Order: sequence, then C-alpha cells, then structure tokens
Amino acid sequence: MIRSGWWIVLDSYVKVRGGYGNNDRIGVVCGFDETGCKISFEDANKHETIEFVNYDMIQPVESKKQDKCVIIFGDLLKEKGVVDDITDKEKALIRLQRTGRLHVEYLKNICKLV
Repeated sequence: MIRSGWWIVLDSYVKVRGGYGNNDRIGVVCGFDETGCKISFEDANKHETIEFVNYDMIQPVESKKQDKCVIIFGDLLKEKGVVDDITDKEKALIRLQRTGRLHVEYLKNICKLV
C-alpha cells in the first residue's frame, strides 16, 4: 500500500478505509495539502458531501479497461492516459495522453481518474 500523499492527483478516485466497523467508501479527490485531501462523496440520492481525510486512510482505486487513469509510481509519475487493455491480472496497457504511445504498467501503480 502506498502510504504518503505524493501520488495524489485531482479528480482521482480513492478508497477511504472505514473506521470502527464502517465499510470502505469510494470518493473523488477535489483538493489536497500537506496533511491530507478533500474528498467528494456521492450518496445513492446523488447528494454530494466533501470531507477532509488524512493520507494514511486512503488508497488508489484500481483502473479497469477503458478507464482514464494516472500513473502514481515510477518514472512516468503523474502521467495520464487510458487503460487500453489488461494484459494479465497484474499489468495494464495504457495509451498515454500526452504522447499517444502505449505503455505497460503494473495495475498497482495506476489510479482511476474521473
């Protein structure tokens, strides 16, 4: 698990660990600072709430085929693209937004974007 907030990108999906028996929740990063980030949550009725969450309580949401994504670890840190294919259960083929090139990356090193 990635423990610090250096990988956080606006409009990325994150999983917030539930506390005290609560379930994990999925939200979208809408702001951040040195201690944590603001996360937008939407309930079943499409009502939005924004909460501040410490970095140690969040982890990236894994991307699926055709999802927009951002690379959150390695030489191409913060590079955006679209998941073209999942080559096996560990790697994704990503079409990079900036260059249009294909790049193979571990799924654990990318995060789903809005």
